[in-house]
Amino acid sequence: MYNQVQWEKSGITPSGNVYHYYPRDDDLFKGEVVRKGGMIVEIYENGKLIGKRQTRSQGTKWISPIFSYLKTMTTNGVKFEKCYKNCYLYAYPIGYESEVGL
Repeated sequence: MYNQVQWEKSGITPSGNVYHYYPRDDDLFKGEVVRKGGMIVEIYENGKLIGKRQTRSQGTKWISPIFSYLKTMTTNGVKFEKCYKNCYLYAYPIGYESEVGL
């Protein structure tokens, strides 16, 4: 399903996670997340969807590095890096479901 588009991919983190985002262009991704009002992050473990989070855009410009932001996102107050181990996380702007193959 996720092979339909080219994802930007992080290296493997110390917790074994790999982060992806689409569109691959940093400025385009950030701009679309702000313009669309947020993003969706899907979390996969062993090829199975185990979680889906939707964030809301908090401002008019995104300046932090994308992978740094994704790694510090939280679930119930716990950072993704501590919550999930050996997972694949896919982030895309709200409204891009059809483009990424959903």
